[in-house]
Amino acid sequence: MRHEKVAIKATVFRYGNIGRETRVILKMQGVEGLCSKAKPGEFVTEEVMVAAGQAKSTSFFVIPLERQDYNITIDMLSSFGNDVVSKTLRVVPEGTFQVQPLSIVLNPAGFSQQIFSNESNEVIDHGLLNNLEHMHLGEQANQTQVDTVRLTMPADAIPNTAQCEVNLIGSLLGPVASAVIEGLNSGAFLNMPRGCGEQTMIYTAPNVYIYKYLKVIGEDTPDIEKKAIQNIEAGNYY
Repeated sequence: MRHEKVAIKATVFRYGNIGRETRVILKMQGVEGLCSKAKPGEFVTEEVMVAAGQAKSTSFFVIPLERQDYNITIDMLSSFGNDVVSKTLRVVPEGTFQVQPLSIVLNPAGFSQQIFSNESNEVIDHGLLNNLEHMHLGEQANQTQVDTVRLTMPADAIPNTAQCEVNLIGSLLGPVASAVIEGLNSGAFLNMPRGCGEQTMIYTAPNVYIYKYLKVIGEDTPDIEKKAIQNIEAGNYY
Protein backbone atom coordinates (compact mmCIF):
# COMPACT_ATOMS: atom_id res chain seq x y z
CA MET A 1 0.00 0.00 0.00
CA ARG A 2 1.20 3.51 -0.78
CA HIS A 3 3.12 5.34 1.99
CA GLU A 4 3.43 2.15 4.06
CA LYS A 5 6.76 0.55 4.98
CA VAL A 6 7.29 -2.69 3.10
CA ALA A 7 9.90 -5.38 3.75
CA ILE A 8 11.41 -6.88 0.59
CA LYS A 9 12.58 -10.29 1.79
CA ALA A 10 15.48 -12.02 0.04
CA THR A 11 16.35 -15.64 0.87
CA VAL A 12 19.57 -17.40 -0.17
CA PHE A 13 19.52 -21.19 -0.48
CA ARG A 14 22.82 -23.06 -0.44
CA TYR A 15 22.49 -26.60 -1.78
CA GLY A 16 24.95 -29.31 -0.86
CA ASN A 17 26.38 -30.33 2.52
CA ILE A 18 30.07 -29.69 1.95
CA GLY A 19 32.11 -26.61 2.87
CA ARG A 20 32.21 -23.86 5.44
CA GLU A 21 29.88 -20.95 5.85
CA THR A 22 29.95 -18.69 2.83
CA ARG A 23 29.66 -14.92 2.82
CA VAL A 24 26.90 -13.75 0.50
CA ILE A 25 26.39 -10.14 -0.57
CA LEU A 26 22.87 -9.02 -1.54
CA LYS A 27 22.37 -5.73 -3.38
CA MET A 28 19.06 -4.04 -4.11
CA GLN A 29 18.96 -1.26 -6.66
CA GLY A 30 17.20 1.99 -5.82
CA VAL A 31 14.11 2.88 -7.87
CA GLU A 32 12.51 6.25 -8.61
CA GLY A 33 9.43 6.76 -6.44
CA LEU A 34 10.50 4.10 -3.95
CA CYS A 35 11.97 5.49 -0.74
CA SER A 36 14.87 3.36 0.54
CA LYS A 37 18.49 3.64 1.67
CA ALA A 38 19.56 3.71 -1.98
CA LYS A 39 18.98 6.54 -4.41
CA PRO A 40 17.71 5.67 -7.91
CA GLY A 41 20.48 3.84 -9.79
CA GLU A 42 22.50 3.17 -6.62
CA PHE A 43 22.56 0.04 -4.43
CA VAL A 44 21.86 -0.79 -0.80
CA THR A 45 23.85 -3.80 0.44
CA GLU A 46 23.18 -6.54 2.99
CA GLU A 47 25.43 -9.46 3.95
CA VAL A 48 24.54 -12.93 5.25
CA MET A 49 26.54 -16.03 6.16
CA VAL A 50 25.06 -19.22 4.75
CA ALA A 51 26.13 -22.67 5.93
CA ALA A 52 26.13 -25.71 3.65
CA GLY A 53 22.65 -27.13 3.16
CA GLN A 54 21.04 -24.14 4.85
CA ALA A 55 19.19 -20.95 3.92
CA LYS A 56 19.41 -17.40 5.24
CA SER A 57 17.11 -14.42 4.76
CA THR A 58 17.44 -10.67 5.02
CA SER A 59 15.09 -7.79 4.29
CA PHE A 60 15.32 -4.49 2.44
CA PHE A 61 12.83 -1.89 3.67
CA VAL A 62 11.14 0.50 1.26
CA ILE A 63 8.28 3.01 1.28
CA PRO A 64 6.41 3.40 -2.03
CA LEU A 65 5.42 7.00 -2.79
CA GLU A 66 3.16 6.44 -5.81
CA ARG A 67 0.48 4.01 -6.91
CA GLN A 68 2.17 1.97 -9.62
CA ASP A 69 4.17 -1.18 -10.33
CA TYR A 70 7.82 -1.07 -9.25
CA ASN A 71 10.49 -3.39 -10.65
CA ILE A 72 12.60 -4.66 -7.74
CA THR A 73 16.00 -6.16 -8.64
CA ILE A 74 18.29 -7.93 -6.15
CA ASP A 75 21.79 -9.12 -7.06
CA MET A 76 23.51 -11.94 -5.17
CA LEU A 77 27.31 -12.21 -5.12
CA SER A 78 29.25 -15.08 -3.53
CA SER A 79 32.27 -17.31 -4.00
CA PHE A 80 30.10 -20.22 -5.20
CA GLY A 81 28.13 -18.24 -7.78
CA ASN A 82 26.12 -15.13 -8.63
CA ASP A 83 22.44 -14.65 -9.30
CA VAL A 84 19.89 -11.92 -10.08
CA VAL A 85 16.21 -11.89 -9.17
CA SER A 86 13.63 -9.35 -10.42
CA LYS A 87 10.10 -9.09 -9.06
CA THR A 88 7.25 -6.62 -9.48
CA LEU A 89 5.96 -4.74 -6.44
CA ARG A 90 2.36 -3.64 -7.07
CA VAL A 91 1.38 -0.65 -4.98
CA VAL A 92 -2.27 0.20 -4.37
CA PRO A 93 -3.61 3.43 -2.87
CA GLU A 94 -4.52 3.70 0.76
CA GLY A 95 -8.14 3.70 1.86
CA THR A 96 -11.09 1.41 1.10
CA PHE A 97 -11.84 0.36 -2.47
CA GLN A 98 -15.39 1.22 -3.53
CA VAL A 99 -17.23 0.39 -6.75
CA GLN A 100 -20.39 2.00 -8.12
CA PRO A 101 -21.81 -0.07 -11.00
CA LEU A 102 -24.26 1.34 -13.53
CA SER A 103 -26.00 -0.62 -16.31
CA ILE A 104 -27.28 1.17 -19.43
CA VAL A 105 -29.20 -0.37 -22.33
CA LEU A 106 -28.08 1.09 -25.67
CA ASN A 107 -30.94 0.72 -28.14
CA PRO A 108 -31.91 4.10 -29.63
CA ALA A 109 -34.26 2.57 -32.21
CA GLY A 110 -36.29 0.58 -29.72
CA PHE A 111 -35.54 1.28 -26.09
CA SER A 112 -36.03 5.05 -26.22
CA GLN A 113 -39.34 4.73 -28.10
CA GLN A 114 -40.68 2.34 -25.50
CA ILE A 115 -39.67 4.52 -22.57
CA PHE A 116 -40.46 8.00 -23.88
CA SER A 117 -43.74 9.24 -25.29
CA ASN A 118 -42.66 12.76 -26.31
CA GLU A 119 -40.29 13.83 -29.09
CA SER A 120 -37.51 14.68 -26.62
CA ASN A 121 -37.39 13.56 -23.01
CA GLU A 122 -34.97 13.46 -20.13
CA VAL A 123 -34.70 11.02 -17.26
CA ILE A 124 -32.30 11.52 -14.38
CA ASP A 125 -31.35 8.46 -12.34
CA HIS A 126 -29.28 8.99 -9.22
CA GLY A 127 -28.25 5.34 -9.11
CA LEU A 128 -27.51 3.50 -5.92
CA LEU A 129 -25.79 6.47 -4.28
CA ASN A 130 -26.55 10.17 -4.44
CA ASN A 131 -23.13 11.07 -5.87
CA LEU A 132 -23.77 9.09 -9.09
CA GLU A 133 -26.02 10.81 -11.65
CA HIS A 134 -27.16 9.19 -14.89
CA MET A 135 -28.95 11.39 -17.45
CA HIS A 136 -30.72 9.71 -20.36
CA LEU A 137 -31.88 11.65 -23.43
CA GLY A 138 -33.99 10.06 -26.15
CA GLU A 139 -35.33 11.46 -29.41
CA GLN A 140 -37.83 9.42 -31.36
CA ALA A 141 -37.54 11.49 -34.54
CA ASN A 142 -33.79 11.01 -34.95
CA GLN A 143 -33.63 7.65 -33.18
CA THR A 144 -30.77 8.85 -31.01
CA GLN A 145 -29.81 8.05 -27.46
CA VAL A 146 -27.44 10.05 -25.29
CA ASP A 147 -26.42 8.87 -21.83
CA THR A 148 -24.35 11.10 -19.57
CA VAL A 149 -22.88 9.82 -16.32
CA ARG A 150 -21.52 12.22 -13.72
CA LEU A 151 -19.74 10.99 -10.60
CA THR A 152 -19.13 13.38 -7.74
CA MET A 153 -16.21 12.17 -5.68
CA PRO A 154 -16.69 12.20 -1.87
CA ALA A 155 -14.85 14.88 0.08
CA ASP A 156 -12.64 12.29 1.78
CA ALA A 157 -11.68 10.49 -1.46
CA ILE A 158 -7.97 9.83 -2.01
CA PRO A 159 -6.67 12.18 -4.76
CA ASN A 160 -5.75 10.68 -8.15
CA THR A 161 -7.31 7.30 -7.40
CA ALA A 162 -10.56 7.48 -9.38
CA GLN A 163 -10.88 5.24 -12.43
CA CYS A 164 -13.58 4.21 -14.84
CA GLU A 165 -14.11 0.91 -16.64
CA VAL A 166 -16.60 0.31 -19.46
CA ASN A 167 -17.74 -3.12 -20.64
CA LEU A 168 -19.89 -3.54 -23.73
CA ILE A 169 -22.07 -6.63 -24.21
CA GLY A 170 -23.75 -7.17 -27.54
CA SER A 171 -26.72 -9.00 -26.06
CA LEU A 172 -28.43 -9.32 -22.70
CA LEU A 173 -27.76 -13.04 -22.98
CA GLY A 174 -24.04 -12.41 -23.53
CA PRO A 175 -22.92 -13.11 -19.93
CA VAL A 176 -25.08 -16.24 -19.81
CA ALA A 177 -23.64 -17.53 -23.08
CA SER A 178 -20.10 -16.76 -21.93
CA ALA A 179 -20.63 -18.65 -18.68
CA VAL A 180 -21.98 -21.66 -20.59
CA ILE A 181 -19.07 -21.64 -23.06
CA GLU A 182 -16.56 -21.39 -20.19
CA GLY A 183 -18.29 -24.29 -18.51
CA LEU A 184 -18.11 -26.33 -21.72
CA ASN A 185 -14.43 -25.57 -22.23
CA SER A 186 -13.58 -26.51 -18.65
CA GLY A 187 -15.46 -29.81 -18.86
CA ALA A 188 -17.64 -28.86 -15.91
CA PHE A 189 -20.76 -30.22 -17.63
CA LEU A 190 -19.23 -33.64 -18.32
CA ASN A 191 -20.61 -36.09 -15.75
CA MET A 192 -20.25 -39.83 -15.28
CA PRO A 193 -23.52 -41.67 -16.15
CA ARG A 194 -25.22 -43.39 -13.22
CA GLY A 195 -28.54 -44.61 -11.93
CA CYS A 196 -31.25 -46.49 -13.79
CA GLY A 197 -31.57 -46.78 -17.57
CA GLU A 198 -33.38 -43.47 -17.98
CA GLN A 199 -30.96 -41.61 -15.70
CA THR A 200 -28.01 -43.15 -17.55
CA MET A 201 -29.29 -41.75 -20.86
CA ILE A 202 -29.86 -38.33 -19.28
CA TYR A 203 -26.26 -38.19 -18.00
CA THR A 204 -24.72 -39.71 -21.14
CA ALA A 205 -26.34 -37.38 -23.69
CA PRO A 206 -24.59 -34.13 -22.54
CA ASN A 207 -21.21 -35.83 -22.90
CA VAL A 208 -21.99 -36.62 -26.55
CA TYR A 209 -23.39 -33.19 -27.43
CA ILE A 210 -20.68 -31.21 -25.65
CA TYR A 211 -17.87 -33.30 -27.11
CA LYS A 212 -19.26 -32.99 -30.66
CA TYR A 213 -19.78 -29.22 -30.24
CA LEU A 214 -16.25 -28.55 -28.96
CA LYS A 215 -14.85 -30.82 -31.67
CA VAL A 216 -16.61 -28.87 -34.41
CA ILE A 217 -15.49 -25.44 -33.17
CA GLY A 218 -11.95 -26.67 -32.50
CA GLU A 219 -12.07 -26.01 -28.75
CA ASP A 220 -11.68 -29.60 -27.56
CA THR A 221 -8.65 -30.51 -25.48
CA PRO A 222 -7.06 -33.92 -24.80
CA ASP A 223 -8.33 -33.84 -21.21
CA ILE A 224 -11.92 -33.04 -22.24
CA GLU A 225 -11.82 -35.65 -25.02
CA LYS A 226 -10.54 -38.31 -22.63
CA LYS A 227 -13.16 -37.49 -20.01
CA ALA A 228 -16.03 -37.36 -22.51
CA ILE A 229 -15.10 -40.68 -24.15
CA GLN A 230 -14.74 -42.38 -20.77
CA ASN A 231 -18.18 -41.16 -19.73
CA ILE A 232 -19.76 -42.19 -23.04
CA GLU A 233 -18.22 -45.66 -22.85
CA ALA A 234 -19.39 -45.98 -19.25
CA GLY A 235 -22.92 -45.02 -20.30
CA ASN A 236 -22.92 -47.66 -23.03
CA TYR A 237 -21.68 -50.24 -20.51
CA TYR A 238 -24.53 -49.51 -18.12
